[in-house]
Amino acid sequence: MCKKAYPSLIAVVVAIIVCVLFAVNFRVVFVDGQSMEPTLKARQLVLVKRDVSSVQREDIVVFCINQSVYIKRIVAVAGDTVQLTDCRVYVNGVYVYPYTCDIDSQIEYHLEEGQYFVLGDNGEASIDSRDFGVISENQLLGKAIAF
Repeated sequence: MCKKAYPSLIAVVVAIIVCVLFAVNFRVVFVDGQSMEPTLKARQLVLVKRDVSSVQREDIVVFCINQSVYIKRIVAVAGDTVQLTDCRVYVNGVYVYPYTCDIDSQIEYHLEEGQYFVLGDNGEASIDSRDFGVISENQLLGKAIAF
């Protein structure tokens, strides 16, 4: 009888270890809203890697601002200059993105180490760095790796 119990016990222990390792290294989030369409659809599940040491331009990241969780694309990193001029986004002087704005203002960000400028793929429906400014590395919850 003991011989039959060992394989079951081993399977349970392995399953627990796998679950703990998954919970420590990954998280699963739901996309809330349409700000990342067409890349990500509303209510879509996304697997997020908690390690943010390798995030770079064009990565999709999950971050937290004022207790709200967002998922956006990084368009500028440390060393970049972002300009919001004439309702357009420029990164290092290159036109990247149009956006709807009520007031034609000119804002410029010089990103330092650990800072990111993020945009939603669906700019008309996105609250992003155009609204809340740059985000810092300590606000990142992870990098989307499967969607």
